[in-house]
Amino acid sequence: MIDAQRLTDILDNWARWQRRPNINIGFPPRSLVFESGGAVAVGAGSSYDIPQSDAYADVDDAEARSVQAVVDDLPGRERDSVYNTVLGTRRPLGEPLEVVYVRARAMLVVRLHRRGIG
Repeated sequence: MIDAQRLTDILDNWARWQRRPNINIGFPPRSLVFESGGAVAVGAGSSYDIPQSDAYADVDDAEARSVQAVVDDLPGRERDSVYNTVLGTRRPLGEPLEVVYVRARAMLVVRLHRRGIG
């Protein structure tokens, strides 16, 4: 199961992903147009190497997209408490934030585990 610190790390990654500017002008995000240097590294074999930082970024992005789906699938108050706490929004809850957010974190642990995130 996911411990409290790991859940916080997962939500921090999701928050960074949420805040990243979305420059969608028709090019893939890793297009050569946007690569610094404009070159692709070729490995020892005939296949292309993916820089380790890009591979980690792809994993983080995939995890963040899954977390987005799980957060959006939470009941309204719990979903809004995650947005309020992690992203700093100000959605009304009707209950104290601390109470609702504890419930939301418990739900997230179970639902993320079901998706294989942990």
